[in-house]
Order: sequence, then C-alpha cells, then structure tokens
Amino acid sequence: MSWALVACGGAGGEGAALSPAAAAPAMEAPWSQEATRKALVEGARLNAQELAEEQATTGFSAQTKAVATVPVYRFYNRDTGAHFYTVSSSERDAVRATLANMLYEGAAFEAGAQAATGLSPVYRFLNRLTGVHFYTISETERDHIQATLAQFNYEGVAYFASKVTGAGLRPLSRFFLAGKGFHFYSVNPSEVALLPQYAPEGVAYFVIGEAPSTPGRVRSYGHCAGADLGVGAALNGCIPFPADNAWNQDVSALPRDPDSDTLIASIGLSTGLHPDFGAGLYAGAPIGIPYVVVSGSQPRVNIAWTAYGDESDPGPYPVPTGAPIEGGPNSTGDRHVLVIDRDNNRLYELGRAFPASGGNWNANVGAVFHIDSNLVRPGGQPGWTSADAAGLPIFPGLARYDEAALGPGGIAHALRFTVQRSRKAYVPPATHWASANTSANLPPMGMRVRLKASYVIPATFSTETRALLTAMKTHGMMVADNGSNWYVSGAPDPRWNNDTLNRELGQVLGRDFEVVRMDGMVQP
Repeated sequence: MSWALVACGGAGGEGAALSPAAAAPAMEAPWSQEATRKALVEGARLNAQELAEEQATTGFSAQTKAVATVPVYRFYNRDTGAHFYTVSSSERDAVRATLANMLYEGAAFEAGAQAATGLSPVYRFLNRLTGVHFYTISETERDHIQATLAQFNYEGVAYFASKVTGAGLRPLSRFFLAGKGFHFYSVNPSEVALLPQYAPEGVAYFVIGEAPSTPGRVRSYGHCAGADLGVGAALNGCIPFPADNAWNQDVSALPRDPDSDTLIASIGLSTGLHPDFGAGLYAGAPIGIPYVVVSGSQPRVNIAWTAYGDESDPGPYPVPTGAPIEGGPNSTGDRHVLVIDRDNNRLYELGRAFPASGGNWNANVGAVFHIDSNLVRPGGQPGWTSADAAGLPIFPGLARYDEAALGPGGIAHALRFTVQRSRKAYVPPATHWASANTSANLPPMGMRVRLKASYVIPATFSTETRALLTAMKTHGMMVADNGSNWYVSGAPDPRWNNDTLNRELGQVLGRDFEVVRMDGMVQP
C-alpha cells in the first residue's frame, strides 16, 4: 500500500497523523498534469509578486533577536524523490518510526515558532495525488491554490517566516519539478547545482539564521553536475544511475535465497568484514580504489587495448595526465583507473592501466557507463567483462567517506565486495563470470548479500561504520571480483579512521549476512 503524510502538526503542534493515501477524499474533478503545472507556475508568479510588493511598500526588515525559533526537519522520500518538511518533533519521530522509505536528513533551516512582528504565516498544502506537500507564505498564492487545484488539501499554518529580507534572515529558495509537480526548498546555494532537473522559482520567503557552510543530503540520481573536481572529489549528493536502478534498489524486504546458508558458508561464517580502503598509505600507495572527477572539457586521449579489446568500449577517454592508479604507479595489481565526467554524466573505467606517451594510456580493458540511464553500458553485451571481473561498474559500489560521514542512511546504494572462490555464473546486473568452477555451493558474480534484519548495529560504533552497516541492510553488497573473503571495497580518504574501521567491521561476521534471492542467473 502507498502511504502519504496527511494533516498538519503546525508550528509547535503535536504532529500529523499517518494514513494510507488511498483513504484521501475523492477529487471533485479530474486534473491534468498540464493544468496543475500551469496553476503552480501562476502561483509562483503570485508569490514573487507579493514578496516584491511587500519589500517595495514597507521596506521592513524583520527583527529576529527575540523571536522564538523552531527547526524545520527534512525527509527524503526514496520512492518518489520528493522531500517532506515538518517543525513537529512528534511528526518527525512518527515518520522515522513508521515510514522506512523516508530518509531523515536533519534540520534544514529554522523558522519562527509563533506569530511575531515582521513574521508571516507559512501555509501548508497536501497534494492528494502525489502525497507531496507544498508551502507558501503568500496569501494570494494560497487563495489561488485553493480556488484552482481541488487535489490540494489546505492543512493550515506550518510555521512563520518573513516576506522581506533583513538582518538575521536568509532566503529560502524554491524549485519546481514540472514532470512530477514536486517542489523543493533549500537555504543552501550549494544544493542548487545538484538539481538540474528542477526549475528555479526564486525566493519562497526568508527564514531565520545564518546559511550553513555545507550542503545537505539532497540526492541527485544520475546527475553529477554538482560534483566537485579532482581526485577523490565530493559528489555532493550525486548517485550514479536512476533511483530505480539495481545499484540503488532497497533489497531489505526481498525474498531470501533458498541456498543462502550454503553460499554464505562458502565465503566464511566466522570471517569478519574487512575494509579494503582507508587513510594513509599501504606499501607506498593509497588504501582503496581511487577516482578522479573531471569536467566535460577534459581532453580525450587514446586507449590502446592490451588484452580484452573486443570486450571494451572504444575510446577516446577523458583520462587526465596523472590520473590516480589503484595501488600507485608501481603497482603490479589490478591498476584500476576510474574517471567521472560530471558534465556529461559518464563513468570511464580502465583495468591494468599504464600511462603511455603523449598523454595516452594502455589498458587491458575499458568500459564506459552512462550514469544518467538504466541502459548502463550501451556498448556492452551479456558475457562481456569490464574493469571489474563481474562486468559491473566499480565506482557505484565504493564506500566513500563523504557519504559515510552522513551517518546511517547516508549511503543509498549497494556496496561491492570480493570472495576467494566463485562460480562460473553471473546474476544481473553482472554480465561476466570469473571462475571455471561450476559448483552450486559457490557464489556467482553479482550475487547480492544483505546484513540480516535481526542484526542490531551497535550504537557505540562510529558514525561511518553505522552508515556502512545500514547500507548493507538496505541495499546490500554485490560480489564483484575474486579476492579475499568479505573484503569491502572503498575509496581512499585521509578522513577514514583505519583502526576504528578494522575493529568495528571485523566484529560483523559472515553468519550475520544472508543472500538475496537470485533471479535470472546465467551459467555459460
């Protein structure tokens, strides 16, 4: 059943009730998506006009020093991509306790808790068709919505803010996703670049406090325009591939594979997890699989294939001179090179890569992945390898500090790990195998495991470890290559605490995992 949030806790209220969306009252008349879009665009114009008139006629700056404030909490709906805001701590707690699809993102900004000089009420509506809320400070927009959009339930005053700028205030920007009728509100300019699919509508109103220095957890599936540039750069909320891609699927409620016990035993019931990433150097090289983010103007260079050219995507690739190599420049190992073109939403991955003359590269194999599409590798075919033995992309499965530091829920994708012995078979989204052994007791490439629901993540574990283990519960881990058992892949970062990672992850054993049911297995 689809669930929506209905009723309004209001500023300082006791919170909303939770009710099935199906229980919403029937609409008086059908409304087309285009009619709704036009009405909301007109509402945005009315809001902007009212704010401009207020500033021009009064020139009043709200006095906020003595104003009682309340945090406005923000949630992200993993199913729809919409955001929900509330000032009610009881509503916040109810959502966290009952709606697993709602990711809590913390306090987004502060607003007035009650009416005060210079502050006006912010009105909240619920769109019964989408289950998404809408907010406005404009009385004219409020009246317009009530008169034209029957599917919008008016829920009353949510909190208080200002129509004009002033000391101690900052603008809350407003964005509109026309295709779905969603609005998004943010005080942080850094989040704007993460939402290329949203149309900016200007200032919604002015809220209280100073602007935060870092972006929040807003997610941009398949769009990396907001990523920073450079080696190990922050993606600032970008998650490769669409929200419904296999990498981003919540598998916590999927059926358990009937052969789970046997398969887990083959990897090691009493073997603990091991972070194959960390801070500092090991054998003179960074610990983990590095990556670099480049712009769309990065020059393309030629790649000469040395082993699997017939299963590689043709170049040229935008690999910069000095791109980081897994294991360092003198490595005799896999020597992966991962490059993200943030502007074109492409991921380039090389295996056994060596710099060549003229800025070109030699590599065993290479693959190009389309970050913005579920047609992940248009040039690939079933049975092809990639820079990963399983034929998978490597980067989407890496544990990265910037996500882990957000805490539980901060990692919203599957991770990758290795096993010592695998089967000559693969499970989608994998496309390749890496073994001659056909034993049904061994895991195929692409097999996904998840941390059992019964496993209680210790509250004493670090924020980063709890984030990793939460992701293993919700999104699981995929077998991506042969290697040491239960080695979890990640990107190097000086902020990882190696001792803490090793100590805490090592306490999580193979018996704490189960295999998600494998459908569509290919046995060459």
